[in-house]
Amino acid sequence: MSMCNNKLLKAAKNPLLVLLRLKNLLRSSFMRRRKLRIDLGKERDKLLNFLSVNFNVNAFDIYSEYVSSEFKTWYIAKKSELINLFGSSGVCSDFDCAVLYLLVRSMKPDIVVETGVLYGSSSAHILEALQENGSGHLYSIDLSNDPNLPSQDFFVRDIVKEQWQLIIGDAKVELPKLLDRLNHVDLFFHDSLHSFDHMSWEYSMVLKYISSRGVLSSHDVLTLLPFERNAFRVFCKQHHLKYQVFRNIGIALCKGSM
Repeated sequence: MSMCNNKLLKAAKNPLLVLLRLKNLLRSSFMRRRKLRIDLGKERDKLLNFLSVNFNVNAFDIYSEYVSSEFKTWYIAKKSELINLFGSSGVCSDFDCAVLYLLVRSMKPDIVVETGVLYGSSSAHILEALQENGSGHLYSIDLSNDPNLPSQDFFVRDIVKEQWQLIIGDAKVELPKLLDRLNHVDLFFHDSLHSFDHMSWEYSMVLKYISSRGVLSSHDVLTLLPFERNAFRVFCKQHHLKYQVFRNIGIALCKGSM
């Protein structure tokens, strides 16, 4: 059974899921049209300049390191394997994954928390960057995957798993418990339920624990229908956070937020 058919069968069992799937399809269609207008070269240069200025690094050199890395070659082959199995990958775009790697390498966080894993494409890029930094730990929260689909560690190489803790459960339950246990977070990455209320809740919950040098980041900040409010931008403006959006990932600097 294809990944698409599997998802449709799951959605058909719950009318609310059907509505959510339709909404997501509309979002995807709108985003595809928007992406045609995005110059990835300009977005990359904007990102590299942002990282260089705010973290006192040469992000252009880090980008060259990533492009020529053994991991990058391995990841491309692994992604092709997934596409051959299911017809599509369904994971973060290559550009968005690179953003995460570059961000982690530039800011060198000790504690990273993410919500939403799927097959581990974002997790893998965070972990590979942490290993290159020589320190740091990633805590990931996600619901369990369908047993007929790839596991959450599909893209995560064994050599980086010691720096990873995967927590299976609802972010509404698990995120507060994790934050209380950790006491502080250097980097947070949202990629779970992309509704205004849930995104706003995660941002608000994490901001209480962000360290003085911390960063709040979010995927799908532009995957919106024309009538939808942008949770990331609204939150950053409400809390006076300096932020930038690079293609479909938002990065907010939370200095002094703790």
